[in-house]
Order: sequence, then C-alpha cells, then structure tokens
Amino acid sequence: LRAITQHTIAFGSCVYHADPQPLWHAVRSHSPDMFVWAGDLVYADRRTSYFPVPWKKWFVPNPPDEMQRLYYLQGNVSEYHSFATSGPRVVGTWDDHDYGINDGDASFIYKHEAMKMFLDFMHEPTDSPRRKQSGVYASYTLGTPPRQIKLILLDVRFNRQPWSEDSELLGEEQWHWLRAELEASTASIHLLVSGIQVIADDKVGEAWARAPSERRRLFDLVAELSTPGVIFLSGDIHMGQLNMADCTGVQYPIYDLTSSGITHAMNNISIPFLQILLPGFLSRRFEIQPTFRFVNFGLVKVTWPDSPNPTPKNVQITMEVYGIDNKPHIQWTIPLSDLIPDSDYMANKCTEERLLTVRHPPPRRNAVFRLIGGMVMCWIVLFTVLYQCCKAIWNFFRKKEKMG
Repeated sequence: LRAITQHTIAFGSCVYHADPQPLWHAVRSHSPDMFVWAGDLVYADRRTSYFPVPWKKWFVPNPPDEMQRLYYLQGNVSEYHSFATSGPRVVGTWDDHDYGINDGDASFIYKHEAMKMFLDFMHEPTDSPRRKQSGVYASYTLGTPPRQIKLILLDVRFNRQPWSEDSELLGEEQWHWLRAELEASTASIHLLVSGIQVIADDKVGEAWARAPSERRRLFDLVAELSTPGVIFLSGDIHMGQLNMADCTGVQYPIYDLTSSGITHAMNNISIPFLQILLPGFLSRRFEIQPTFRFVNFGLVKVTWPDSPNPTPKNVQITMEVYGIDNKPHIQWTIPLSDLIPDSDYMANKCTEERLLTVRHPPPRRNAVFRLIGGMVMCWIVLFTVLYQCCKAIWNFFRKKEKMG
C-alpha cells in the first residue's frame, strides 16, 4: 500500500442561518479529510441595533428554547445538511455567538444549556467525556506516525474571566488537559483551534492579546514541551488573515491562519466607506499577506513525501484562505522543518525586549485608518444620539398635542 501523501483540513466560522451558504460546495470540492468549526456556527443571541450604541446592549441573550430553534435551523440548511451528512467529518469549537451571547464569558447564565445544544449539533455521543467537562475542548488525530496531525480544539468562552492583564481564558482544568495532550502527542504537526485570534495584537476586539499573561502561558507551554509544528487556526473577525510572530518564546515562528466568515464578512457592510475603515481598527502588525475581506473558508494542506520515513524538510504545509470563486486569496507554503524547535533560534532571532514583536515594522496606514475611522465613528455615534434625542422630543410634543 502506498502511504498517504496529503492531508487536507478545512475550517471556517461565522454563519448566519438565514443567509445564503454557497461555500459548502466549494469546500467539498477540495475533498478535505475533516472540516473544523472555528466558532460562531450559529448566531444564537439577538442583535438589538445595527451598530453598537452607548445607551443599550448591542446583543442580548435569547432564552434557551429560541437558542435551540436557531441551532436547529442551521443544522437543516440544505447546503450545510448535505455537507455535514455526506461530506467530511465535521468537528469544532465555539466562540461567543454560538455560546449564546456576544463577547460572552464564564458568567453567561445559559452556558450549560448552550453546551448541550452545541454538542448535540456536533452529534457528540451521549456518553462522551466531553459532555462532563467544563467546556467543549477536544482533540482528534489524522494519520499515523510519522504522518500524523493532531487537531486540538480550545474553548475560550466557558471559563473566560472579564478581560484584564491577568484574566483567564481556559481555566485550570483545560490547561491540565492541554498539557497532557501535548505531552502524549506523537504527531508531527499540531493545529490548535481558537475562536479568537492568538497572534494578532488586537485590543479593540477580542483576542488573546487582551489576556497577555494567558497568551504568555500558552507560548511558554509549547516552548517547554518543544512541541513541533504548532499552527493556530482562528475565526471571529469577519475577514481572512494570516499572521506570523517570530519572537514568542517558542523556538520557531508561530503562524495564525484566520478564516471568517462563511456567510458574511467585512464587504457585507452596507455603508461602503465603513467597509474600508473598519478593517483599520484591527491590528495588522503581524500580517504577512493582505487581509481578505470577503466570505471565505480556510484550508491547511499537508503534503508528505512518498517515502517510509519523511524528513521535516520534505514535508510541505500550505495555509490558504479561499473566496466564493474557489480561488486562494491568501496562500503561504512552508516546510515542516521551519516549525521544528531549534535551540539556537531565540538566541539568533530575538531579545527579551523583542518578544512578540513583528518581523517588519507595522505599516503607517494602520495609524491613519484608526485616526480617520475613530473620527468617523465618533460622528456616527454623535449623529445617532442627536437623532434619538430629537425623535424623543418630537414624539413627546406630538403626544402632548394629541392629549391637549
């Protein structure tokens, strides 16, 4: 028998059940071995306004019966149902909206009910240990050594504390599990899936950068165990993006491939100038290819040499983001040897002061985007406040006139 020469892992995030979902046909055309949800497979909460406004919450939770109905609707979208039942194996983790509330953390009142709905959606067996733990984290393997990939799904919602310099994301139970998974692994490549970005230094939205001590702990664990071939996969930001940091404390560069979203992305915003300005609010210091702002899905392709004992130099890893045209708009290929721990790597590349800094200086356009975008958003908020005040005064006098 000839050895398997390629593994393909597809992934994506951010699906609204009522929107068209034509990408599933494109994903299937690549014959992936597995499809991985990177969060927001359903919007189980309810948005109260098109833009966030200061006088009310942007999203509010739905009651559990409505959350269940929304999960049901997504599971029965014809394109997705066909993909999930007759295509590759589907696994995944969640982010905030399928958890049940935008930017949700451990305080969410329906998190246990949401966890059951999520695992039911994933067809997790009723006696699965996953149903008894604090969170939906899990691991899977593809292939056998030396052609083995380990997929590790992280849960950054169930145990997350309010954002701060020292806030927790995973919780101690999940940290112990993650250490055990990495210690026992025989895989050459480790794909760690997080609902939010790991590398991007973004403190406007949600990202591991907002919990720096937790991110430092993650990189320190990978470095301590000398785990080879770590690549992060993420969702959340409604864009496709590839980030790389070469000074994380790990003995090789770390990549974070982001795919978001399957039904809606930045280009869906109906106000054209906001399509241009809003991406400027996101950090792009670690970006190594241009951000893709249209609906998308991600692929990680691992090509193994057809030999009994493949060497890391001959194993190729390709990270891609595809659009609705089924063409790669982000594409980056590296040999596995680039992701093998090298004891001299940190000494040659980095200083203590340069940990988690970008290989190239951040482009100046980001500062311009943030300045202009901030001014525009302030005007939008101000206009909205004035409009609501005028509307309230108008309605008050009309009501008074009718009564008089």
